[in-house]
Amino acid sequence: MTAEQETTEHSTFLALARAAADGFRVLSMSADGGSSDDIGGAICWYSTSYVPVFNGASILDPDLINHTTLSAVESYFKPRGRPFSVMILDALIPDARRRILPYGYFEYDAMPAMWLTGEPADQPPGSSDLWIPQVTSPVPLAAFRLLLRGLLHLTLTNWNVLPRPDAL
Repeated sequence: MTAEQETTEHSTFLALARAAADGFRVLSMSADGGSSDDIGGAICWYSTSYVPVFNGASILDPDLINHTTLSAVESYFKPRGRPFSVMILDALIPDARRRILPYGYFEYDAMPAMWLTGEPADQPPGSSDLWIPQVTSPVPLAAFRLLLRGLLHLTLTNWNVLPRPDAL
């Protein structure tokens, strides 16, 4: 891979990661009492949900995986009394797991997503472990909702926000 290709790939992954973080930020801001702040260079989002992914921080720069930034993020969430997650993209920080483990974080690398409208995106190059099925009928949607509820430990309130069969 040429340096130009690496730069283009890095820019693409950075844009995707920023979009994902912005999506969570917007979701949290739409909740009662939700907020979003830049905390030590990490973009943090907070909602009233107890689902860690709806309360989180996006760290997209390897220099921000340090005691100062992570302590600031933890201080942001502690008075709010909600579990939170830290989003780091391996494609941007290849050694992120090694860097964050000493701070007591652990990695989970599988997270479902749902596109509500439109055709699925093309398979990203080099992503053989990623598949994009389209939910088009009530039975797969029900299965997806159950998967999300169990994986994300959704409360009944959050469960009811997930798209229902009438959303198809």
